[in-house]
Amino acid sequence: MRRSLRRVRDISEPVLTPLYVYAAVLFSVTLPSALVLRGIHRHELFAAAQFLFDVLAVTFLIYLTGGVASPFAFLYMAVIIATAVLFQRRGSLLAAAAYTIAYGALLDLQYFGWVHPVPFMGRPVPSGSNSLYFYALTVTTAAFFLVAFVSGYLAKELEKSTRLSAQKPQNLRRLESF
Repeated sequence: MRRSLRRVRDISEPVLTPLYVYAAVLFSVTLPSALVLRGIHRHELFAAAQFLFDVLAVTFLIYLTGGVASPFAFLYMAVIIATAVLFQRRGSLLAAAAYTIAYGALLDLQYFGWVHPVPFMGRPVPSGSNSLYFYALTVTTAAFFLVAFVSGYLAKELEKSTRLSAQKPQNLRRLESF
């Protein structure tokens, strides 16, 4: 592994060009999205649309970086946590299910040879190993749902503590008037 990292000596290497193009495309979509956010009246619908966009964006990034061998599968978990903050436990579990389906579909397509992910940093893309694909899907699915459950629980507790802290001034006024 150390040897494959040394192959890329410069950030202008052609092997990184697809990532630079992809980053530019994501930025060109994200910037207008952030600019129109103030005019959005249905934030929940906008957040759900953003979540669906993130499903596709992270899955395509994993495709661009080697599929089953991609080091970026952890990015799914960051979006699951963000979804939990916005949509509580139900949203985080739905996000985990959506990411499991998207990641599993990508791995299936790669395993059966219907898509050929781009080799990342000169590393060959593994093919044909049942155990590698099964292991990757099993471990990431377990991690997705574990992160979804924990972040959903923490989001619920955050909402509860926020609600309780908002009630404290009212309780204090009642106590003072008593």
